[in-house]
This record gives sequence, structure tokens and C-alpha cells, in this order.
Amino acid sequence: MEKIIQSINNTYKMRQESLNKLTSKLRSTKITKKSILIEPFTKNKNIYFIEKGVGRSFITIEGKEVTTWFAKEGQLLYSTN
Repeated sequence: MEKIIQSINNTYKMRQESLNKLTSKLRSTKITKKSILIEPFTKNKNIYFIEKGVGRSFITIEGKEVTTWFAKEGQLLYSTN
């Protein structure tokens, strides 16, 4: 969680009280490699902070996966729908 807090502090200047409220709502989840967190064309209200590893966003064109962006440690993954 330390990298997440550091990333938030580097991006937004938050009071400690606000940061504590935010981090109290976070829960840690381990995701295995190649897991799909957000299905295409579905609503997903979750925001995923990457504590360790890399996330990849992709679309499928003519049966092939085309990467649209990567998110690394300290960054977010979220649905754009």
C-alpha cells in the first residue's frame, strides 16, 4: 500500500485525514497473471491500484489482442465505459 499512498501524494496534495479515509476503503486483492479484471462492454465501478506488477489494457481486432496501454506499480486500472 506504500507505493499507492506515495503515488497519490505525488499527484494530489491531500490532507492526512482525507488520505486516511481513502485508504481505509481500499482492500488488497491478489490477481493472478493473465486474469481479466474488466470485461469489455461491461460496467465496472471498481478502481484498481497496482501495488506490484503491471496491468495491460487491450482490445481484440480480427481475433488478435491489440494493447492500448499499460499501467505500472502505483498507477490505476479502471473501466472507460
